[in-house]
Amino acid sequence: MRLLKYVAVDDCGTMINPMVVEGQIHGGIAHGIGNALTEEIVYDDAGQLVSGTLMDYALPRAIDVPRLEVHHVVTPSPLNPLGVKGAGEGGTLPTPAAIANAVADALRPLGVAITEMPLTRERLWRRAVARLTLAASVCYGRAAELTSAGGAPAPQRRAARTSDREVSHGTRSV
Repeated sequence: MRLLKYVAVDDCGTMINPMVVEGQIHGGIAHGIGNALTEEIVYDDAGQLVSGTLMDYALPRAIDVPRLEVHHVVTPSPLNPLGVKGAGEGGTLPTPAAIANAVADALRPLGVAITEMPLTRERLWRRAVARLTLAASVCYGRAAELTSAGGAPAPQRRAARTSDREVSHGTRSV
């Protein structure tokens, strides 16, 4: 899965230093991408941490961060004389939800539900294969059921279409 583009609109009130604000938002989005796609704390059956080093804990790389398009809405805060608000969390918090929604939307035709994070390639692949295997077994099971009952077997083509759906929606723009 590859993110093609990420668009963010942030309201941090009055921007004292727009370059710092931009950097905060970009860093927050990169952090959110890591939360959504790669970062996971893993323990073995004995409760021992197995993702305790950067060799085992996957952080997003520069290649994992898509082109970012950041826009600003400036609504000064009435709570301080400068009208400033926070800038860093605005990129971090909504990113995993936005990515999960895009992936869920892309996989909906396959009947794959998103129920846990991170959305690693392996985890998504296993869910898609399990769902397609289930769909194929239902179709083939129905064909065997009809044949044993003396009815006409279900067309083999139907099951093949179900299992041959393209999973090209994995590269959704977020």
